[in-house]
Parts: sequence; structure tokens; C-alpha cells
Amino acid sequence: KYNLSHPNVGSLEGGTASDIVWDFNTSGYIDGFSIACAEVQNHEDGKVSFLSKTNGKRHDPVMNSPAVTYDAVKYEKVVVGFSYDLTGGYGEATGITSSVFFAPPNGSFNGTDVVQVKTEGLSSNGKIIEVEFDMSQHELYKGNIKSLRFDPFECSGSFSVDSIRIVYTGSNE
Repeated sequence: KYNLSHPNVGSLEGGTASDIVWDFNTSGYIDGFSIACAEVQNHEDGKVSFLSKTNGKRHDPVMNSPAVTYDAVKYEKVVVGFSYDLTGGYGEATGITSSVFFAPPNGSFNGTDVVQVKTEGLSSNGKIIEVEFDMSQHELYKGNIKSLRFDPFECSGSFSVDSIRIVYTGSNE
């Protein structure tokens, strides 16, 4: 149903590096991402909307990026533009915990290579919010990174993703 493509790596005009961006602007393409525990509901106007699905034990929607190798020391932040609406399974929570996992070139995602951000509210009320993950806060985020995984929340609900950016910071060059 959905075809795959490569991320839009910013122009290298004049030898200047820039952000790695997935903007989901081509309807029917999810920019090389694979999904688990989620179902595409709609894709228009540069936004992909998903419904959280259960994995048999719990709701845990996941977006896995395509392979894209980059130097962690030069790309220290990940910014995800998304909206969300929780519909159940959040217990006493008053907000969500979103996660970005990272994998080294010869490794895979595990439960410890992750940076999390808490967001208040059970809904963004249809508005796209930008959540910044400071990947440099994780001691293992170094060397080359081959892919990312975005987990918006762990409960039932829906979410829409407008963009995912790996931000060029040029730090420690």
C-alpha cells in the first residue's frame, strides 16, 4: 500500500552539512519508515495519521527509520513534529512519554539506547507540536548511528506525524 523512499538530506551546497529530514510530503510514501503496532489511517498535506494497534499485550506504536548512517557528534538532536490523542490504557497518566531509540551500524534497537521526553496532556488537540530529543544526553549516543525508532506513546490512541528531523549541530568538530 505504501512505497518507500530515502530521507531528504539537506543540501551540501558549498560543503555545508544540514539536517536530515523526513517530511512525508509525498502522499502514499512514508519516506522509508516501517511501522509496527500502528495502522496508517490517512496521508495528506504532508502529514501521516496512524491508529495505535495492540501487539497482543499492549499498545506500543513504533516508526522505524530507514537506514541512514550519520555521525552522532555532529547530529545531537532529533525533533519530531506530531499530534496525538490518547483514547485509553494510560492509567493515571496526565501526559505522554515519547521515545527515540537509536541503533549503531552493526547493532539493533534495544531497551537502553533511548532518549525520552514527557509531554503534558492526553491530547495535543489536533495541533502539531515539536518535541526535541537531546540525544547527546545519552552516554552511548556516539560514533555512527544507522537508524532511529520513534515511539510516540504506549497506550491506545491516534497520532499524526508531520516531520522527523535529525538536527545538524556541528558540535565538537
